[in-house]
Amino acid sequence: MANLEGEGGRWDEFDISMEAFNDIIDQEQEALKKVLEDEVVSTNIAVEKFHQRWDALKPKEMPDWSKDSIEKTFASLDQFKEGFAELRKKSEALTENCSNFGMAAPRFEGLAPLEHDLNFTMSSWDMLKEFDTEESALGSTDWITF
Repeated sequence: MANLEGEGGRWDEFDISMEAFNDIIDQEQEALKKVLEDEVVSTNIAVEKFHQRWDALKPKEMPDWSKDSIEKTFASLDQFKEGFAELRKKSEALTENCSNFGMAAPRFEGLAPLEHDLNFTMSSWDMLKEFDTEESALGSTDWITF
């Protein structure tokens, strides 16, 4: 009966092992929280760098409206769109991870204005892309057949 009341060896050893294991888990959670905080900071820095790159390289006045330069602009815009999608995905994952650890939701303050500017610019260029696609389709149509 001594073992059932906690006066014996195996149960006490198990209890001590469980407490030690819980302490290890708590330490690991704290280490992971620190890693999450560091990732939030690095993501905010990446957003800021992306915004600066976007501001420097976004299409403004086109000196040459040749087909080749327009295609290069479309390719550049697609790269920016992909880069922003990666940043958005990473920020959403970090927000979810912080929520899972009971931390306050991280703030990515530069993301919303960047998204607005990207969407505004993309919508204008998408209109040109759609026009160019339709024009190419009409240009390849055989209008006079006998």
